Amino acid sequence: MQPFIDSRVRRIFERQIARALMRPNLFHPELLPMHRLFCFYGQPGSGLDDAVHSLLKEYDIQFDEFTATRDPAPIRRAFELAAREDVPKVPVLWIRKGHVLQYHRELFLQSLELAETVKRNLFVIVTGEEIPDREHPFYEQFEVVQATGLPNQQYHRKLMQFYFDEWKAYWTQSEMKLTDDDLDWLAVSCDFCTPLDVELFVQKVFRHVQEAYPEQKVDITRELLEDKNNRFMYESLGVAGIYCITDRDAQALQLKYDPEGATTAPSVQEASERETKRQKKSSE
Repeated sequence: MQPFIDSRVRRIFERQIARALMRPNLFHPELLPMHRLFCFYGQPGSGLDDAVHSLLKEYDIQFDEFTATRDPAPIRRAFELAAREDVPKVPVLWIRKGHVLQYHRELFLQSLELAETVKRNLFVIVTGEEIPDREHPFYEQFEVVQATGLPNQQYHRKLMQFYFDEWKAYWTQSEMKLTDDDLDWLAVSCDFCTPLDVELFVQKVFRHVQEAYPEQKVDITRELLEDKNNRFMYESLGVAGIYCITDRDAQALQLKYDPEGATTAPSVQEASERETKRQKKSSE
């Protein structure tokens, strides 16, 4: 299953990084200089790192990488390599969990001056899980700062289908009985959820089935998922019959990260209308 890639992140990567490497003649040092420092951010579980890794592989771009942690030693070693000019050049330095860099006092100067610190790599891509404080000197240095959105219903449906197909092939002690309409309903219930939310949801369902065996052979049905005693689904939006696969306010959290970006708000409205029609039909 291919990772979700926000269209804005893809466009920045294609037009400003991949294009600069493949067609450098389209840039001019004074009139149209290349941007070097890029910061992409998203809430934990958004799949942003998977998206960046997929783009680097798609365009066959070589890269150095390291994950910033509370331990300064590996970061210091990575910066020492990046500062060298007597080693083969690598186009991209990718720093995962880059938001951690702003908390390292002993590496503060290197982190605040990435353009000067990094000599081995033309571009620096930082991915992080905190909302940038644009007035903080660490974030002020980035020429491009972009949030990642979350998957739409179509992607969520494909992701659900992928997991349940894998389960159906693996688990032979009971059946998976979700219809196409049920998968559509589940996709609606994923509005504003991350790919990690979907993974944790299906794992919770699969664990329930496995733990009930062998005393019970539990089939995966919509009735099972809707059963309040199983705590798989949660009523959302304060509207009876509108469900979400997580009990947190997923919409409010994503809007903090990406208030002006693409959201799934229209699909929430669609979900409400769909459930209203379903409930009306079932009562007839």
